[in-house]
Amino acid sequence: MILNSIADKISKHRTFLMGIAILWIVIFHTMIDFHNIVLNFIRDIGDCGVDIFLFLSGFGIYYSLKKNDTYSFYKKRLKRIFIPYIPLLLIWCSAIAFFSNISIYEILGNLYMIGIWVGLQHQYAWFVQLVVLLYLISPIIYYLFRRTSNSHKLLFYLILFFWGLSFIFFDTSIYHKSIRGLAFFIGMYFAHSNFKNEKKERFFWNILFFIGIILLIISKLWVAKVLGLSYHWIIRNSTYPFFVPGVCLLLSPPPPLIYKLYIMYPFPFQFLYRIISFMGTISLELYLIHVAIFRLAYKFLTNADFILWGILVILCIILSILYNRIIKYIMEKFITKSIFKEIIVK
Repeated sequence: MILNSIADKISKHRTFLMGIAILWIVIFHTMIDFHNIVLNFIRDIGDCGVDIFLFLSGFGIYYSLKKNDTYSFYKKRLKRIFIPYIPLLLIWCSAIAFFSNISIYEILGNLYMIGIWVGLQHQYAWFVQLVVLLYLISPIIYYLFRRTSNSHKLLFYLILFFWGLSFIFFDTSIYHKSIRGLAFFIGMYFAHSNFKNEKKERFFWNILFFIGIILLIISKLWVAKVLGLSYHWIIRNSTYPFFVPGVCLLLSPPPPLIYKLYIMYPFPFQFLYRIISFMGTISLELYLIHVAIFRLAYKFLTNADFILWGILVILCIILSILYNRIIKYIMEKFITKSIFKEIIVK
């Protein structure tokens, strides 16, 4: 008997879901016009790939804290982020300084991961700064989950607290970023909870998914045009954290909507699964590289340059694969060996 098949399913297909998330984000950032209302809508909500990452990060963080002490947890997680991040950040800051200008405060804001919270311009990757902050407070949230006898109630209080905290900065860039952090805590909740009634739990998150779809359609067709883009983004960012668990459950193989095709023709789905899962293994590198390259591309490409955007996406993927291999080589050749030597000496 599987005690927690929802968590098992997410855990099993976590890399695949990360692959979907990063590809969705990349397509969103291209802003390609597909000349199809449905495809354009899917592209337009591609930034919810960030919330999928946050949800899966919170889910993985819970298990990581369960297996490791706090020091080992921070060492492992921050090493995974900073080793790929710092070289690309230095290159990006040098390029900004050469083509435009960037202050020392903005560079330090990037290095110390606080730039987006103090209103500094020229911040390389706001998502990374948000994730680092969430990593820093995650042991506290983990402790609260382990101490509580009612994870539903704790999640409700966390939503109220962080939602209220976010609304202090309502209609600012801080709000738009911090509200997304709720997906991280929902991911921790999924990892912690041993659902007694999984059908009921799955039904609840699937209902939130369909409600989210309706809200996003209304926001796209009505709110953006009548109330303005500011309120449109507020609705989107407030909806995403509750929208993505349903997305992850629906997209995890075998996908419910195409279950029969999946069973009848397993090869194409399995082949696609492997490709997307591979994208998940280089998701951090692809995120960091495409963000930098696309900022330059925006000066030369438009929504109509479908082929050029496609070539640029492929280029970013190739560079990400190469960079991922370089980072792995450095970690295995120098960092891991040096740590091993320290242990032997001691």
